[in-house]
Amino acid sequence: MLAERGYVAFALDMYGESNLPLDVAQRYSKLLMADGALMRRRARAALDILASQAHCDGKIAAVGFCLGGIVALELARDRAPIKCAVGFHPSFKRPAGSANGTITAKVLMMIGDDDPIVPKEDRASFAQDMKEAGADWQLHVFGGVGHSYTNREIDALGFPGFGYNAQVDRRAWNLMLGLFEEIFAQRVP
Repeated sequence: MLAERGYVAFALDMYGESNLPLDVAQRYSKLLMADGALMRRRARAALDILASQAHCDGKIAAVGFCLGGIVALELARDRAPIKCAVGFHPSFKRPAGSANGTITAKVLMMIGDDDPIVPKEDRASFAQDMKEAGADWQLHVFGGVGHSYTNREIDALGFPGFGYNAQVDRRAWNLMLGLFEEIFAQRVP
């Protein structure tokens, strides 16, 4: 969808395998959260590959869904050469060894108010972290919305507090595109 709008897009597979059963994906996710250095190495390797592409002009955004949102935020905390970090329904738990310091990338995180993965105290901690880092940040909280609101297949799993929401999916996407237009000075069709 980003490529259709004229952006160079690169999808990073943090796990190195596809079509994983949920329990295996959860195990890999816990591994990356316990080893923040591994998370950052994999994410930085992806940035290097993206930056080496002929059509990439060096203006890079990190965008992620769920764990990917955590990865995008970690890249910002690690002062990677990105212009912004965008997260769709991320957790605000920090991986082991997460960096503190100034964040120069713009930050946009979008969560549901009824997301069981992001308790209100985590929102407050996130806000405090962003203030201490001097970040240009936004946190959008969608009322009446749970976790995985962008995942059209999540309802079939029947997880309490998880659910697809087409309207919020569109709104969140448009918030990201608006930030891209601001940062990259590119009109989006």
